[in-house]
Amino acid sequence: MTIVAAIRTTESVLMGADSALSTNNNTGLRLLAHPKVFRVGGYVFGVSGNPLFAQMLQFGFAPPQRPDEMPWLEFMMMNFLPAVAQRCVQIKNSQILIGTEAREIFRMGEDGHIVQVSDDYTAIGSGSHFALGSFHSTEGQEPRQRLMKALEAAAYLDPYVRPPFTVLELAGDDLIKTLL
Repeated sequence: MTIVAAIRTTESVLMGADSALSTNNNTGLRLLAHPKVFRVGGYVFGVSGNPLFAQMLQFGFAPPQRPDEMPWLEFMMMNFLPAVAQRCVQIKNSQILIGTEAREIFRMGEDGHIVQVSDDYTAIGSGSHFALGSFHSTEGQEPRQRLMKALEAAAYLDPYVRPPFTVLELAGDDLIKTLL
């Protein structure tokens, strides 16, 4: 149970997540000591679901290099997804948001399918519907404010989402981390 949300700006991808970890039977919450959003190579990841899957991505995954002439979606399907599946055996019950240095946002579902996000924002996790509603209602506002409002809406309305929030901004080779 979580919220991971991402928004595309004119220069970067912003991605944020909460810090809650629900117990196996959803009777309790704990705060994670490590963030649900992280950078690996030229990508920023946000994971909802199995913490083992997130750790395998964060500490053991080396993203393949995308050939310049290959379209992003084709690369994600033909090269990136097989590399993830080879390294991370526990995709079930997990979803991932993937932001790229090229300002692309992808969503990987529990069954391993990949969707290239055409909107400037998306969200996964139990609080995703609240975050998406917030993003829609704040159209035209500054992206960082929109992301924070989306995370806050999910935390207010979903009992399994809790601050503090970790927000990463991936702009080319730069990564900016913010804890809120």
